[in-house]
Formats: sequence, structure tokens, C-alpha cells
Amino acid sequence: KHYDDAAGEFEWASDLRPDWPAPWYWLGRAELAIGESRAIALENIREVLGLDALSKAARAFARAAAVDPSYSRALVDLATTALRQRITPRLDVAQRALRLAAATAAGREPAVLLARGRVELELDARDSALDAFRGYVAAGGDSGIGGLEIARTLALLERPDSAVRQYFATV
Repeated sequence: KHYDDAAGEFEWASDLRPDWPAPWYWLGRAELAIGESRAIALENIREVLGLDALSKAARAFARAAAVDPSYSRALVDLATTALRQRITPRLDVAQRALRLAAATAAGREPAVLLARGRVELELDARDSALDAFRGYVAAGGDSGIGGLEIARTLALLERPDSAVRQYFATV
């Protein structure tokens, strides 16, 4: 119930200041906290209609990122939420937001680069994913995670020799 109240307050704040990213971001966090229905059939219907918690959260995070393309927390949560959706994932929205963020300071943050790489990979934009994962490592992201993602992407790009070298250099 408290999360429902919080979502209502953030929705009200976003109506008052639609050009401010914080209410949109926190509305998304509240929607995630509300969570899914325990009835699977009901949840599937909600998801098809875009009325489930993940869809609502993704819309709110996307709005926060649209208002401020450098809002890294919104970008990462948008990507993470879109990757969790089972029906009609918002991956294209996340990809657009992450690509727009590339021109901002947030586009050089390790968490944003990792999220971008995973979204790009999920959408079969393998070269873009590889660039993002390499950027993640170069920006100071975890070399083990980055190296594994790079190796996996190289394998998907059908470059097995490079993938094997990268994998063994990582482990």
C-alpha cells in the first residue's frame, strides 16, 4: 500500500513538473516495488495490455531519460527493466535512450555502458554491443564481467579465435 501511495505522489509531482526527471524516475521505482500480481494469468493479461509493473516502470524510466538523457540511474533501470519483460519488452525504447545518452557524460559511465551493451546484444546489434562492452572496460568497469561479455559477443560475431583469446585473457 505504501508503494501505491508513493506512486500516486510521484505521478502527481510529474504532472506538476513534467520537465523534471526525478518524479518520473521515482515513479518507475515505486512501480517496480509494487511488483507483479500473484495470479500468473492476470499478470500475463496486464503485461499484454501494458498495465503490469514492469511496463509502467519502463514507461516512467523512459520518460525520465527523455527529459534528461544524462540521468544514468534512469537509463540503467530502463535497460534492466526492459530486459526483464517477457511480453512486449521495451528494448527499442531503452536502446534509443542509451544511444542518445552516448553524447552525454552518462554515456561514459560503466553501468550505462554495460546496460547498453546488454540491450544492444539482445537486439542483435552485435557490433554496437561489442563497442559498448569495450567502452565499459575502458571506463573502469569490472574487467571480468566486461571481458566475458566481450568474449561472448565475439563468439556471436563468429570470431571464435578472438573469442577464445578474450575468454582466456579474462579468466
